[in-house]
Amino acid sequence: MLLFQLMSGIKYSTKLDNIEIKGVTSDTRQVENGFLFVCIKGSKADGHTLAADAVKNGAYAVVCEYPLGLPNEIIVENSHIAYAYICANYFGNPAKKLKLIAVTGTNGKTTITYILKHIIEETGRKCGLIGTIHNEIDDIAIPAKNTTPDAYQLHSMLSRMV
Repeated sequence: MLLFQLMSGIKYSTKLDNIEIKGVTSDTRQVENGFLFVCIKGSKADGHTLAADAVKNGAYAVVCEYPLGLPNEIIVENSHIAYAYICANYFGNPAKKLKLIAVTGTNGKTTITYILKHIIEETGRKCGLIGTIHNEIDDIAIPAKNTTPDAYQLHSMLSRMV
């Protein structure tokens, strides 16, 4: 996918628009040649401090919030928000092709989501589920690694539900 397609909906600064990107990640351990690495500041680590490692591992370009002195930097205001847009674009914006229901609250979310899934399936419709216990796509249970999946995991799962 071309960089400018991945960056759709994001205000950014770069001179690299027409380069082909082979994959997207915010984890230096997953970087492969031709990937776009997005620097995310988390509670334990700041991707900006790991960007040079991503480039060594094969990242062609780096999305960051400030200049790092690396080749092929793409400066954005908020890399976390940019990552969400990039992942949505990478997977073809699957959320726009689905009807989504979100359940929030203190207690009973898991119970409600399973009841809703059952009701929807009883009407003959397909229904996926992203939850704290596990995720379900086409009746296949996928272990949930985190309570909330990151942008890449979320859009990857949604794309499989389309």
